[in-house]
Amino acid sequence: MKKLLLLFGLYLLILPSNAQDSEPITIVKRNHYYQQDVRLRTKTIKEIVKPNLIAFQEVKSGRSMIGWSYGIAFFSGAMIGSGIAQPVESPGAMIGVGAAGVVGAIILDLAGLRRIERGVNTYNSSLSSSSSRNPASLKFGIADHGVGLTVTF
Repeated sequence: MKKLLLLFGLYLLILPSNAQDSEPITIVKRNHYYQQDVRLRTKTIKEIVKPNLIAFQEVKSGRSMIGWSYGIAFFSGAMIGSGIAQPVESPGAMIGVGAAGVVGAIILDLAGLRRIERGVNTYNSSLSSSSSRNPASLKFGIADHGVGLTVTF
């Protein structure tokens, strides 16, 4: 019985801390995100929006797209560099394929940034809709039919 009361007491301490509303994430530029005047990395944003599944998927997908764009840009730049530096049969083709890869990487990077921004906006809109609801409350009192505990969230 003591363990049960201890667990119940710990649960009551944890409940209000999990029920607090989070701060919205502010987008200053396309890739500058702030929360309470602290600049956030995309990895941190991914952890912050984790409770909202739709926003989490958008940010996760955007981060993946940006990672792929960096890889494609690296190898495309290497193709351009090797086409310029080494005498090959057709350096123009190598430079052309590399340039096309760089353009594709830039487009993929911009799409990833747009996805992260969409995820942050989804997260912020869910905060504003959840903050309009009543906050969590815990009431203990005497009713007509006895003593009761009411938890509202």
